[in-house]
Order: sequence, then C-alpha cells, then structure tokens
Amino acid sequence: MKKILISIFCTLFFSYLSYSQSTDASRIAQDGRLDDWTILEIKESSVIGGNTKNLYKLSGNNIFAPCNIMAQVMGIVKVSNTLFPEARNNGYCVRMVNAIESIKVFGFINLDVMVQGTLLTGVFEEPVKDSQNTYATVDCGVPYTGHPKALQYDYKAISGNEILRSTGFSAQKKLGIPDYPCVKVLLQRRVEHPDGSVTAQRVGTGFKLFKESTSDWVNGDRTLIRYGDLSSDSELKGFGMGLKRGKDAFYCRNSAGKLVPIEEVGWAEEGTEPTHLIIWISSSSGEAFHGGPGNTLWVDNIKLIE
Repeated sequence: MKKILISIFCTLFFSYLSYSQSTDASRIAQDGRLDDWTILEIKESSVIGGNTKNLYKLSGNNIFAPCNIMAQVMGIVKVSNTLFPEARNNGYCVRMVNAIESIKVFGFINLDVMVQGTLLTGVFEEPVKDSQNTYATVDCGVPYTGHPKALQYDYKAISGNEILRSTGFSAQKKLGIPDYPCVKVLLQRRVEHPDGSVTAQRVGTGFKLFKESTSDWVNGDRTLIRYGDLSSDSELKGFGMGLKRGKDAFYCRNSAGKLVPIEEVGWAEEGTEPTHLIIWISSSSGEAFHGGPGNTLWVDNIKLIE
C-alpha cells in the first residue's frame, strides 16, 4: 500500500477529481483492487475533544470513493470512518461497517446518527454540512459506455442484524427486521437540459443482498446485470432499485459545476448505450440513517465482466 500521511486543519475543503473521460473495464479492475490508501490527519473541534483523527481515503484519483468523511455541522468538525483498509494476501481489501456516529456538546448539540459503510463510484463533496440529504453531497457515477454482463468481486460478510433507525433528530428506534449488506449496479443514459437539470433513462440494473454470514472469503462472486424494462420486478422495487427520482434520486455535477439530482424518467430499451455507471456496495441495504449495528462487509478485487 502506498501510504501518505498528511496533516490537515479543520478548515480544509476537500476537493477530489471529477471524471469527465469514459471509464473502461480495465480501469475499474485496476482501481477495484483497493490496494492504495491515503491517511489524512484531521483535528476535530475542541468542544468535542480536539483530538486528531485518521481519515482513510483511497489514493489518487481512484474511481471508487469510501464514505469516510469530514463533517462540519454547526461549525463543529468531526471525522467519520465506516470503511477501513485491511491486509489481504499481498495487498489490501476494504472492510465496511454500520456504525453510530455521535456529536455531543452539552446544552448545544446531541446527535446520534446511523452511518452505513458504503463504497461507490463517484466523488464526495466535503466537508459535509448537514445530515438532511446524504445523496446531495455525492457526484455519483463515472462515465461508461459498455454493456457488462456482471459485476465480480471477492467478499465475506456478517449479515442480518436488526435495523436501527437513528437520524439524529428523533429517538432511536429498532424496526424488528433484518438488515443485509448489498451490491447495486446502475447503468444510466443521462441528458443535461438547458436549465442545468439532469434526467436519465435506466439502461441496466444489478442488485444482490448478502443474506448469509460467511466465515471465509467467497472469491469471484458475481452480481448479474439485467437490461430493459424491469418495472414488473417487485423485489427490485421493494429494495429501492426501481427508478431513482424525487427524494431517492442520486446526484451528479452538471456542466456548471453544480450538484443536481439525476431524475430517472424511464427504462431504456435493450441495446441503448449508457453514458454513466454507478457501483454502490454497502454494509446495509436500508435507506439513509437506517442499518443493522454490527453488519460488516469485506470486499476486494472488484471488476466488470463484459
């Protein structure tokens, strides 16, 4: 692992490279080895202890972004890590977990937020200023024009813990249903309109739940990618894999540099060429601020099968 230690002060605004050129399968396989990490040192605000914390990021302009972030809520700087590099074979894999992040200042702030461990193709905008709309802080997806058959990866999992809802703005609540790690793949054909808004047709969809915990690695597992109109698939819709729009829409940066929602307006006909690819791998399949505490997903060697 190429390890770079950087000292960062709390006023830093993180800026990571946006991807304007098409990404091919070989680039995804190269970055999907997850071997090169950077450690950033962040000094948290004095009112929550003023400690210096490590923030783990993939190195360089890797197309995969871990949802490890620096948050600045009400002027208070805090580090959140839910993904960690872990040694495997001659390199590294990623371990992602569901965790409660707390910001507590007596008489001022008392927040407990469920944070899911998520690895995705895209770029996070930091520092995160609030927890109202997590998707709105991510330029989600990379340019891509192929028609892959599947996403392949190695994994192991701790799965099935009861979902806890913890938004930070209401009491925590156990929901009595299990939570499972998951893989999501979306291929979209996006169009930017004169007003800067972005719409998309859904070209391809892949989705898998990891319902069983595993003691050993499962190598070369695959999530198949399906094409055409999948609106009749009740399981996909039930797990939030129907068309993404409204409050469920992902975001992207338009040509003016503004993060805007990607409103999916329909299912593309089979054979339609996509413009963008979203790979979303998470220790939870629930909505934002929901997750099974203790759920853990290890992933390595992510690649597309064409």
